[in-house]
Amino acid sequence: MTVVTSDELVDRIRTRHHRILDKLRVRALGERGTPEGIRRTTGIPPHAAARSFLDPTLEVTVFASHMSLGVDPTIGAYPTGSVLVLVSVSAHHVRTRATRLLPEQELDAWGRVLGPVGYEDYTLRLGRVLSSPSTATHYRHVLGPDGYVCAIDPRHEHAMRAATTYS
Repeated sequence: MTVVTSDELVDRIRTRHHRILDKLRVRALGERGTPEGIRRTTGIPPHAAARSFLDPTLEVTVFASHMSLGVDPTIGAYPTGSVLVLVSVSAHHVRTRATRLLPEQELDAWGRVLGPVGYEDYTLRLGRVLSSPSTATHYRHVLGPDGYVCAIDPRHEHAMRAATTYS
């Protein structure tokens, strides 16, 4: 088996699934890549599903949403209009629908794929919520009003993790 890096998987996922990722991005962040004018009608965040690259018996589900940052001293100072993008990734067996874990490198690739090209490394992996039966792994990145990712201040990573205990 050929070893594939997470960066290579991000590229492969973007190439093969660009249509569903573009639709997910628009539903989560709007046409211009910012949440301006988005109105949610249900409590279920936008999501998309696709077959795993490394294990064809698995289907990957990616949920994406956002929250406006405003002025929150626990999150940090970001340009006005910036949003915190929330991404969750999980998988299940295609036939049995049983929850399964993805290989770590593919999990991280799916968690990073919604960030702008070239800014994938600015995605923060929070992990799985320990108190939840879900196996979803959670990721965050800050998207500025210009559509580019803002680096998350290391001092604020702790605050982002503190709301819930992650593995």
